[in-house]
Amino acid sequence: MLKWFFGLSVHLRIAIIIAPVFIIGGYGLADLWATRKNPEPNTELKMLPMELVGRCELAANCQVGNENLKVVLKYVPASQSDLVRIELTPNDRIRGMEMALVSGDKEEHIVIEPLRCETVLYGEFPATVLNVKPTKIRLAVAQFGKVSYSEFPVTF
Repeated sequence: MLKWFFGLSVHLRIAIIIAPVFIIGGYGLADLWATRKNPEPNTELKMLPMELVGRCELAANCQVGNENLKVVLKYVPASQSDLVRIELTPNDRIRGMEMALVSGDKEEHIVIEPLRCETVLYGEFPATVLNVKPTKIRLAVAQFGKVSYSEFPVTF
């Protein structure tokens, strides 16, 4: 088969290679042109508050949740000695999570990343953030079609 392909003229070989790209691109552009006036579906985003279960002591156990979602927060040793790590374990699939430590009117955002197969998430931050003791944690958890949020007192 390769002998047949390389026996063709250069222009024909280029046409055979490029033609599928043009067909796929043309199909995509035709679809965009045909659906350009269709409105986006209006999706309502549900905002669900989460409540703190008991007291939040990160060294022992801290759980927030509502009827659909529960998140367990736990203080664990970090990857480096000058960092603090908080692991967050939701009981359901999520799309993303945002967390902030609040001390008075100062808010310190913490980057949350997946740890093991996206079932456990963690946030690491410098220990110097805890010099001014945070009094609250703000947490927002995004799922498909809804966002659960909470602000609760915490002790480190």
